[in-house]
Amino acid sequence: MPTSDAEGKDWSLARFERHLPDTVCDDGPGEGTYAKLFRPVHKGVWWTAVEVHKPYVAKYKLRSTKTRT
Repeated sequence: MPTSDAEGKDWSLARFERHLPDTVCDDGPGEGTYAKLFRPVHKGVWWTAVEVHKPYVAKYKLRSTKTRT
């Protein structure tokens, strides 16, 4: 499942805004829901994605940071 449930996104965004980490490790990024949600809040964040479902790497262009902004 490449998408995330809507529940909890507001809570997660509030925590992200509170702490503004400079690095994030996204385990199972799928289509990049959280990257799309968090990146506009902190432009300088370094995002590392670990995707174990190989077809998603090509499908969602996870090797290209240009598509994940």
